[in-house]
Amino acid sequence: MLALGILALFGGIAGLIGANGYLSDTHISIPIVGGIGAFIFFVLPVLSLPGLVAGIGLLQFRSWARIPTIVSVLDARLGTALPDHPDARLTAYPRTCDTGIV
Repeated sequence: MLALGILALFGGIAGLIGANGYLSDTHISIPIVGGIGAFIFFVLPVLSLPGLVAGIGLLQFRSWARIPTIVSVLDARLGTALPDHPDARLTAYPRTCDTGIV
């Protein structure tokens, strides 16, 4: 459903851009915005398919379903924990001392 909503959003944006046809560069941007929406529409279901298959396998008590579930849980935990790592903040934001000299 999320992918369908994103496709509708980007399609609406492309339609609004096309409605302002008096600008000379709108014919270039309409397929770009529509293409981004279509790309997201096709990528989101592909990325969510392994979790869906693992969830159905867990509901049916399949022994193989534990491994993809553990991998997906670890992937979600690492994806949310890595930006909070102190080294990531050191490289993203320059540090200054009390005098203001870097």
